Amino acid sequence: MKRRLKLREAGALQSRRGYVQKRYYNRTDLTNMSNAPERFELFILGDGEKKCTEEADTRTPNSSIFTFNKEDHTLGNMLRAHLLKDPHVIFSGYKIPHPLFSKFELRIQTDGEITPKEALVACCRNLVSELEVFSREFTKEFELRKMGLGVLGRARYDDMAQKIVQGSWGFMVWVGYMATSLAVDLNSRDTRQLALRFRYFSNCKRCVPLAMDCP
Repeated sequence: MKRRLKLREAGALQSRRGYVQKRYYNRTDLTNMSNAPERFELFILGDGEKKCTEEADTRTPNSSIFTFNKEDHTLGNMLRAHLLKDPHVIFSGYKIPHPLFSKFELRIQTDGEITPKEALVACCRNLVSELEVFSREFTKEFELRKMGLGVLGRARYDDMAQKIVQGSWGFMVWVGYMATSLAVDLNSRDTRQLALRFRYFSNCKRCVPLAMDCP
């Protein structure tokens, strides 16, 4: 008891809610005990590691399992949703085997007229074309709005755009600001389409071309 009192006076022990807790946060021998992977391992391929690999699924006909390394729900959910729009695709779904590893498995089943790989490549090409068109149209409309606002308006508009990019403002808030302050006529359908395309463009434009590297 006397030893604990001396250690507490020296600052080595900290009393909290009726028990004594040792201060470990200053100890250097415990800094490397975490089993969390390095941050760069979530998006940088290792030596000899491929971005995408294909494996035939023998349980069902005309189906394959594509494994995407260093990718997560962003690319997986987008590919799954767009593959289901293809009339030749019967099933499309993905899963992440383990949350600590940045990898997902995409399963595709077709009707036999095209292979799963052909369906995936066509989906990726359509997505790239769609995102390029949206990027061009979005940039054009953004610059036209800035030209009609004046100096103070452009400064406020740039600040708003920076908040959107950083994620502190949602896209619906931005659309509401456009509709009220800039007198933009947007109905609910246009708003939903813009929100959908903006999400795909802002989150997934980097990931889509990588999916086309599948051998």
